[in-house]
Amino acid sequence: MESQQQGETQETPALPEADVTGGQPPPWAPPEAGVPVEGFAAEASPEPPVPETIAAPRRGRRGIWVCILALAFLGGAGTGAYYYLEQRAQEMARLRAEEAARLEAERLERARGSVRVVSEPAGAEVFCDGKRVGLAPTTVGDLRLGRHDFKLTLEGHEEAVASAEVRENEVTSLGVVRMTRSVGAVRISTVPEGAEFLLEPAGQSAELAQTSGIEGPGVAPHPPMAPLDLRTPVATHADGFGLQSPESAAMPMAGGLGPAAGGDGGTTAPGPASPPSDGRRTYRGTSPAQIDDVPTGRYSLKVQRGSWVLRRDVEILRNQLVSVTPEFVFGAVIVTSEPPGAWVKRDGIALGQTPLRLGEVKPGPVTFTLEMEGYQPAVVSGNVAAAEEVALAGALQAFGEVVIVTEPEGATVAVNGQPMGQSPLAIRGVAGTVQVKLALAGYFEEEMALAIQGGQRLEHRVVLQKPSGHGIGIPVPGKPGYVRSPYSPNSGLVEVRDFATGRPYARGTEIKCPFTGRVFLVP
Repeated sequence: MESQQQGETQETPALPEADVTGGQPPPWAPPEAGVPVEGFAAEASPEPPVPETIAAPRRGRRGIWVCILALAFLGGAGTGAYYYLEQRAQEMARLRAEEAARLEAERLERARGSVRVVSEPAGAEVFCDGKRVGLAPTTVGDLRLGRHDFKLTLEGHEEAVASAEVRENEVTSLGVVRMTRSVGAVRISTVPEGAEFLLEPAGQSAELAQTSGIEGPGVAPHPPMAPLDLRTPVATHADGFGLQSPESAAMPMAGGLGPAAGGDGGTTAPGPASPPSDGRRTYRGTSPAQIDDVPTGRYSLKVQRGSWVLRRDVEILRNQLVSVTPEFVFGAVIVTSEPPGAWVKRDGIALGQTPLRLGEVKPGPVTFTLEMEGYQPAVVSGNVAAAEEVALAGALQAFGEVVIVTEPEGATVAVNGQPMGQSPLAIRGVAGTVQVKLALAGYFEEEMALAIQGGQRLEHRVVLQKPSGHGIGIPVPGKPGYVRSPYSPNSGLVEVRDFATGRPYARGTEIKCPFTGRVFLVP
């Protein structure tokens, strides 16, 4: 046992003793013999003392472990500090890189460039990213950096597309964009032929020439007649009294006006069309016709015969012939009158004299006026169907004439309550009865009913009665047979009728005023 301990002693180098505990045994050292330990009885049997040769190596190993633990602690702290500082440096580098990238992005966002666009032929409409920017040649500026798409359009040419990469503060050229011509042709026919047509790009609103309003061959209008004068004076002729201008007088109360003034009619040939402001072409002509070299695209076709207008949409395709054939399915109208020979008018335009056949009439309701000198105008109406013929007949009533002659002349003539002039006066109208009132200062008024007979001229003479020096009674409205005395108008009524018959006394009968005793005449 001793030799083993000695061998261990020899192998372990002796370390200098260090009082690392300040003269006190370490807490893990066993208590020395004879020293009481807290919690143990003092009477505990003491342990045998440790030999000096064993205690020294133990104290050396404890110091080594303390150093190792201290170095490990310092190494860990250093490693942590290193990693912290490294991460901090990386974070700062990342923030600086992000800030630099942001500033660069803002600069690039503000940066601009331009693109030069040239077309062949020139004048193409240029669109950049779907927005119109002008006509080529042009330089499109203030463009953001990057790729931009361009589209060029030109009438009669196909659409061209191109793209360009815009660089900062540089003018990028698209080069010369060559436009490919794109045209077609259209053939316009109508049934029947001879219709006026207008071909224009879709969206425009040109109009065809205005026509007479009747769908048929142009008819020379009837010469206009003089306007009617209801107060035409009467001239004396060898065979009696008559109108100075018999064709220019009428009496509306007795049956209407005479012929209306005619207007210009017929179809006006269309003149050359002026080019629209947008440069698109408009074509006019008469069917049948073929138009070549028409720029492709959508067009609107208007075809007109008379007042009937047909509309069609036409698509012109490249290198193709498009045929359009609108059909006017007219109806026909036969207009007759009794007596025949009346002028047939529509919208004031004379179309001819009865019997008259109108071979091209637009389907739908129609109205015509029949006029003949000496007759009351008549109106005929009907409904025209496509590809059918309708007959319209009208009966004209002849005008009659009554010439009113008074003695003395110059009396005011009122017909149906409307003043017409002074006698002698001719009243013209259709057959019927009119109420006539004659008035002349200093004479009794005369009222009568006159009959006008169609196609006849009658003369009616009236001798006006002049009262004596006596006053004339004042009529009382609504009380026939009673008057007021002209000498005492505020007194009561005076009866002026026959007791036997109950009828008023004849005009001019002398009556004695019961209030004043003076004589007055029955009005």
